[in-house]
Amino acid sequence: MSGAYATHRWCLGFVIVCGWLLLMRAQPALGDIISPDASIAPPGGVYNATSPIVYTNGVVTDTLQSVGLSPTSVSSIFSGDETVKFIATMTGDFTLTGPSLALGGPFTLTDPNFQVTVLGRTSAGDTAGPGGLGFDLRLDHFDFMGTGAFSSDEIKLDPTQISSGHVTFTDVGGGNFQIHSFFDVFTEVSLNGGALFVPQSDGPTHFELDATPEPASLTLLTSGSLVGLAFFRRKCHRRTAA
Repeated sequence: MSGAYATHRWCLGFVIVCGWLLLMRAQPALGDIISPDASIAPPGGVYNATSPIVYTNGVVTDTLQSVGLSPTSVSSIFSGDETVKFIATMTGDFTLTGPSLALGGPFTLTDPNFQVTVLGRTSAGDTAGPGGLGFDLRLDHFDFMGTGAFSSDEIKLDPTQISSGHVTFTDVGGGNFQIHSFFDVFTEVSLNGGALFVPQSDGPTHFELDATPEPASLTLLTSGSLVGLAFFRRKCHRRTAA
């Protein structure tokens, strides 16, 4: 009986380890995305803020993310740099607190002219960057407006600071690249249609490129694990019976 129990434990442990190895192999590193499109905004990617933004007037944004949507122009090369324009959407939640105040709610803001310069990228096929270290990024236009938690909301670049980032494209074979990209963004906010802006008080906000999970891939991985479990259970029963 003890031998059968030990065998079952060995089989279960083996399946768990195999499933973990499959999961690690299937997933890129945190903040990375695998894509054949060597760009700063590949399909299926989203830039997520790693922390809330705190402003000097007590406004806090939470669960903030900026999503690149439908490029408005093909990447244009000039003077050794690449300029990329997007229509971008930012979603999140505002919170405004005070001695007797608790306001806020979700917001969806858009920037139809979101623009980034990829410094030193001489062509669309250049994936190595200067010295093979990737490319520095400069945010040229980051101005999200819309009607959200308050009457008229706007989040834009702080003109007194420099907002920048970096991107690397690593060839992983099969025509795919592992893309690691981020921005460190200084912003300011207006809740009254741009009449008054206040800066953030907690330094730049770090935005990381993340992959949007694909349910089909997760289902495939789960199904494969279940098939493996069934197979090894049969093997274990045979060993126990023997």
